[in-house]
Amino acid sequence: SMVTGVQTCALPICAISDVTLTKLSDSASIVASVEKFLTSAAGIDIGVDTTLSAAEQTINAGKIAAWTLGLDIDDDGGSGSDKPTNFVGDNIHGQPYVLSYGATEANPKDIIFFTSNQGMLHAVVGSDPPVGQPGLPGGSEAWAYVPDPSLLKNFGDYYNRTGDKVYGLDSEMAFDVRRDAVTNLLSKAVLYFGQRRGGNKVFAVDVEDAIEATSPVSKVWTIEGGTGDFERMGQTWGEPVVAKIRYCSSLTPADADGICPLKDVIILAGGYDTKYDEADVTVTAASLSGSVVGNAVYIVDASKGEMLWMASSNVRSAARDLTISEMTHSIPSKPTVLDVKDRKSVV
Repeated sequence: SMVTGVQTCALPICAISDVTLTKLSDSASIVASVEKFLTSAAGIDIGVDTTLSAAEQTINAGKIAAWTLGLDIDDDGGSGSDKPTNFVGDNIHGQPYVLSYGATEANPKDIIFFTSNQGMLHAVVGSDPPVGQPGLPGGSEAWAYVPDPSLLKNFGDYYNRTGDKVYGLDSEMAFDVRRDAVTNLLSKAVLYFGQRRGGNKVFAVDVEDAIEATSPVSKVWTIEGGTGDFERMGQTWGEPVVAKIRYCSSLTPADADGICPLKDVIILAGGYDTKYDEADVTVTAASLSGSVVGNAVYIVDASKGEMLWMASSNVRSAARDLTISEMTHSIPSKPTVLDVKDRKSVV
């Protein structure tokens, strides 16, 4: 099912499995969960059908909330409107990522992560817990996380079955995972992903505590394309690249040998411009040269989401960045990183 149990929290919303589906069939649990959802989302567009009357819109909002939280509110499955729905939003271009939170093969505590166009990052239990130990069975959803309030509109668009294809989180994911050398337990787990046709944002999400019941996920940062340093960023299609580079600054100068320290970074392609969708006999890809966004490559501070450097025909700082006049088209694909001078400057 999409959500095996829910507890909504302050936006960005996270849905946490602390209530089983059987408990959700209890009317009091359903009402409380829906009310909490609607309170958390107050003032945010959740995709309510605005062609309805005011009274009908209120009903529609409640149904969107109940359905999003995992209830088959319209009895599409034929087992009753108080039963769980098995709906999960589609993912066209991404793929699942499996991460082990245990220290042993006997009890790996695998979590399977994937995103969906419904606007959620999903975390699914990878296998049954060892016999006699507590835990959700394999295949159960541990939690689902919405990294940005703008994605909540997709809930109503899916429930109301709008005619247009709905896009939310549809790109490839990248992980920065580190483990203790002695215990093999996780010491860091951050997930990076964009939106593809869902938008022009990039998200960094901390999932180090993904198997914890109380606070399994938290936002690290969000990059919003089309604004500030990222004004050239289009729809975020390409998979982010996790890397280390040699980087000097006033706070981290070079050593006595003139070598800059290593810094954790994310390398991002500039993305896609939907002007290419309109290309025809009169509007060709060649004619769009120089008039589209996405014509950039960015290096970003992995911990803060701040831009450190960019390459483009339209740079932010001529002194800091690299101007390449030929970069006049969108770059939607994943960057390939090479240490061409063999200085161990890219790891």
